[in-house]
This record gives sequence, C-alpha cells and structure tokens, in this order.
Amino acid sequence: MNNSTKFCFSRFRTGN
Repeated sequence: MNNSTKFCFSRFRTGN
C-alpha cells in the first residue's frame, strides 16, 4: 500500500 493510498484511505475512514 502506497503512502498516498494509506493516507487517503485513513482519511476516508476517519471522515466517515
């Protein structure tokens, strides 16, 4: 998993 993907995924989960 790339850093960008992890950041986006983490942000999406946190935002939801």
